Amino acid sequence: MHRKKIFISYASKDKKHATKIYNRLKKRFFSTFIDIEDLKGGDPWRTKIQKQIKKSRYFISLFLYLVTIIKN
Repeated sequence: MHRKKIFISYASKDKKHATKIYNRLKKRFFSTFIDIEDLKGGDPWRTKIQKQIKKSRYFISLFLYLVTIIKN
């Protein structure tokens, strides 16, 4: 069975929320990419991220911190 890949993008201030989403998706057996789990020190991060975005069927982008600033 081929799992659909999901890429999660977020601002560092939204890390807690991004991690929560990541964990829920993993529990449901989605193939999910998030930097804090899938990038290691010394990785060519720019190339790896571009490759993972191309491989992903879905892209989740969190703007929670930005929304908080705008509301206040």
